[in-house]
Amino acid sequence: MDRQTDNEAAAREWLASYIDRASHPEEIRTVTEHLDALILQQVPQVAADPALVAQLHASTAAHLRVFLGELLGGEPTLVLPAQVVDLAVALARRQIDLGVLLKVYRVAHQTVWDYSKGLIAELADAPRAAALTILWEHGAARIDNSIEQLITVYTTERDAAMEGMVARRMATIQAVLAQESASADVVSRDIGYQVRGTHVGLVLWAHGDPTDETPAKIDAYARQISDRLCVDRPLVVSASRTELWAWLAVPTGFDPGALRQAMLPLAVDRQLRVTAGSPASGLNGFRRTHRQARAAQNLVIDARSAATFTDYADVELVSFLAADKENAEALVNRELGALRGRDAASCRIRETLACYVAHGGNVEATAAALTVHKNTVRYRLAQAEQALAHPLTERRTDLDVALRYVNWYGCTDELAHR
Repeated sequence: MDRQTDNEAAAREWLASYIDRASHPEEIRTVTEHLDALILQQVPQVAADPALVAQLHASTAAHLRVFLGELLGGEPTLVLPAQVVDLAVALARRQIDLGVLLKVYRVAHQTVWDYSKGLIAELADAPRAAALTILWEHGAARIDNSIEQLITVYTTERDAAMEGMVARRMATIQAVLAQESASADVVSRDIGYQVRGTHVGLVLWAHGDPTDETPAKIDAYARQISDRLCVDRPLVVSASRTELWAWLAVPTGFDPGALRQAMLPLAVDRQLRVTAGSPASGLNGFRRTHRQARAAQNLVIDARSAATFTDYADVELVSFLAADKENAEALVNRELGALRGRDAASCRIRETLACYVAHGGNVEATAAALTVHKNTVRYRLAQAEQALAHPLTERRTDLDVALRYVNWYGCTDELAHR
């Protein structure tokens, strides 16, 4: 027992003399540079940034001063030095992964341990073991306490930085959509997305009551769509907890039908809704394709549609009509007349008429699309002409528009009860 006490006393005596030497500013600088050189060899994310290197030096020096002051029983410092906190904050603001900060401390721990073993080589075996025990226990406690506090510092700063970045990006997007003056280069820089190219705007949202998983589902679906189209770095922003806006950078001459095809293999949650604008280029195109996607969204919501995907190009006319429902319903009444009812026969004739008009008045193509005999199509068309009291070759455009509107909003007497 006396021998152990003697060994610990010898170790403490040596450590006291070392602390006296090592606390000198020049020695702090020398040890800091030695330790940091070894750390930087293994943490290239820090080594590549001169500002981070300088902050690492300041952090290591601050740790050393506190470590030496507490090594032999000094008053514990519970609050981390400002220089130590600054390094964690800098990493968070640069969006460098937390794992990099943790690696700095893992490497530092091993580096200090190796340095300590070399440092006490002049001691005899027994006092050396006692000195290493003191260094290890104190060093481990200091590292653990620092990491615990720094994780909180890092995550708090990262979240604040992300919120600030998201808020600034959303403010820029809103300014662009409001047609406030800004150059394409400035906008591209501020939102992290090149607006000079061709875009397709999407709106994704949840229908019905959201759950805790809803935001993640919507975001994942937006990413799946962009992956299927091989779109690199889409712009995705949160408009609310249950709605996302997205812009996909697509090649010039992009076929809008490719978007629908890309979505077909995806597992679609029936709660999700997606609308798309038409491809458009530049800053004006960025605005236009988004507004079209929003217009399609308004139509889907207003018409209470169950469609999971709606392309603005398919509903453009109906979207215009929906802005003036009174006149739209007057057009439906005028053009469809007796065919505006809710009965099965009227619905069947309207379906056949819509398909016939969509296929350019081709009876055979209409029959194939409806999977009925062409004589059945002719019979229904004859019924339609009788109900409309004019040949189908007359007022075909007006008829097409009226049929499109009813397809979304139902027949007129249904609309009257909405």
